[in-house]
Amino acid sequence: MIMMRKNFSLSSKKILVLILFFSLFSCSHEYERVYFESGNLMFEVPVQEGKRNGELSQYYENGQIQLKSHWSKGVKHGEIISYYENGVVKAKENSVNGVAQGIFTYFDSLGNLKETITFENGKENGDYFKYYPDSSLNVRASFEEGKRSGKVWVYYPDGTISGTRIYNSGELVYSADYTKDGGLFKPYMNIEFDDNHIIRLTDSFYEDSAIGVILGALDERMRLKDTLDVLGSSIGNHQVSVDNSQIVSKISGVLYEIVLEDGRQSIKNEYAFEFSID
Repeated sequence: MIMMRKNFSLSSKKILVLILFFSLFSCSHEYERVYFESGNLMFEVPVQEGKRNGELSQYYENGQIQLKSHWSKGVKHGEIISYYENGVVKAKENSVNGVAQGIFTYFDSLGNLKETITFENGKENGDYFKYYPDSSLNVRASFEEGKRSGKVWVYYPDGTISGTRIYNSGELVYSADYTKDGGLFKPYMNIEFDDNHIIRLTDSFYEDSAIGVILGALDERMRLKDTLDVLGSSIGNHQVSVDNSQIVSKISGVLYEIVLEDGRQSIKNEYAFEFSID
């Protein structure tokens, strides 16, 4: 009787092991695998019930990891890390139910931080920063609904400002670039001239500024000549009225921006303009 019980006990253990084995085997994932022509593995990802479910690993042909991402029931969900062929992290991104979300970070092949940008509901939305290889700030900007929006600062490596920009729904409406000693070059300002003969600076980088206008003809290089009149405006006013009685078909001249700094007025930007008023 004792022997029979012992044999029965051993048989039960064997059966239990077999049951557990088949149970584990039946729950294990299948894999989706793709190969290079050389036969080396390109990527693999677990598949459950016909859908990707788990970590996807993608490789360079030499076997070095290229990308890792996470999937849940056929949808990309979680952190996505891509790599350069030398093994250095190239980018860190994030997906929530297949939609880009969170702060995306990008690096150069030496591991230096290159860019960071915020995504919301699949679109760039929020702060954007770009860096020089030494990690000093190169560009500070923002996005709204996938488009550049608002003010942009551009810096030289030593931290001095090399340029300013304003974007409105992705459209550049104002810019100014500066030499290292603060000299201005390549200005652009979006200005309007309406039926009431009012010139408006549509956007200004400076909070406390005004515009002035020097009317006159422009030569072929958009330089002012034959000055007709000089108009100005007070700080805080971004429009001026223009008397066009001396110009029949068009009005032209130079618009300049006046900025109040430390209690003193200074001219920051100048922009040649020409409007047809037919």
